[in-house]
Amino acid sequence: MASKTPTQSLYFRYFLYSAEEEALKIKIHGVNASFGTVSVRGVPKRYTSITTTLENSRPDSIVVTKGDIRKIKYTSPRR
Repeated sequence: MASKTPTQSLYFRYFLYSAEEEALKIKIHGVNASFGTVSVRGVPKRYTSITTTLENSRPDSIVVTKGDIRKIKYTSPRR
């Protein structure tokens, strides 16, 4: 059995930030738009989406952090 690469892991995720996606959320939800935060070296950073692959991400997206979702400290956006 071949070993799995991180992108093949069931628990591997990318936390992405996209200014374009943030602007779209604010346009739709107004001041009530909420965003999640992810802890990067103890510092909370805003993210706009979580994904398993970078294939369908927005062109301006940057990877805030990546790794095993069970080990990453994050808060989901409020609804």
